[in-house]
Amino acid sequence: MPPETLAAFLDHGRVARTVDSGLAEAEQEVIQLARIGIDLNKVAKKLEREGIEKFTQSFTALLDRIKQPQPA
Repeated sequence: MPPETLAAFLDHGRVARTVDSGLAEAEQEVIQLARIGIDLNKVAKKLEREGIEKFTQSFTALLDRIKQPQPA
């Protein structure tokens, strides 16, 4: 997990089941976004791509750190 994500959660995150709450309101929001020309699928794909890039960077940094020689 990127450090920024952990910091954001520690700052204002909370653990709760929310996946199925507010569905009617969410559907209306999606309709409104489409009306003003915002393609939610494009936005989601961009966020997914950026998330994968961040994860890859963090994972590569971890592997590089593991590969470094350790002091005896």
